Amino acid sequence: SENIRAGVSYRKFQNDGQIGSFSISHKANNHVFGLNLSYMYVDEFEGRDVPSIDPQYKFDSRNFITDFVYGYDFKILKFGFGAKYIYEKIEFEDAGGFAFSTGLYMDNLLTDDLDFAFSLNNLGSMSKMINESSDLPADITLGLSYKFNTEMGISTSVAISEKYLLNDKELESYSGLEVGYQNKIFARFGYRFNNEGIPFSLGLGFNFKNMSLNYSYSPFSDEIGDSHGLGFTYSFE
Repeated sequence: SENIRAGVSYRKFQNDGQIGSFSISHKANNHVFGLNLSYMYVDEFEGRDVPSIDPQYKFDSRNFITDFVYGYDFKILKFGFGAKYIYEKIEFEDAGGFAFSTGLYMDNLLTDDLDFAFSLNNLGSMSKMINESSDLPADITLGLSYKFNTEMGISTSVAISEKYLLNDKELESYSGLEVGYQNKIFARFGYRFNNEGIPFSLGLGFNFKNMSLNYSYSPFSDEIGDSHGLGFTYSFE
């Protein structure tokens, strides 16, 4: 069977930052091909040529990412691979680079409704900007999720994941909860352990036949401010 899915998402931060993306995927039998285009824009950086209390000018930062992905469905085991090109520009300086990611997803691990995921993300490098190149956020992530179903059409999914940051040599822990009604309305809660900057997130999701709409809210530190995100996808059967 064949299926095409397209989606857009947008996230706004209070400090004049924003992230947007467009994605499209084509599933043909066991193969999935996808393309994702995304950007990040942050405005109002203060610039000075000499020490001063007030900034002499302001500038922005822009990032553009083009990501090609491929996946294959082995029924209980799914495999994916992605290659991306990254371009970043800060004021008058710019840099580019390539990164690669891969992952596995397994349905019904050991028992029904228990799923397992593994991913290796952002292996690559950037060219130098002035005299230094920025490090990509490379990580290894493991996750488990379990879904409970009831006769009233209410489903509850719980998930945990561990992310190891390869550059910082630190471990981050996440947990999530999703409650759904008849696979049409969803309420979501996520928690990030031992993190004061982004302690939790909230979300709502709605499915309408071939369409889905998702909203998310995340509180950040005082410097960044809270963020709100919207995502919309449409499936062409």
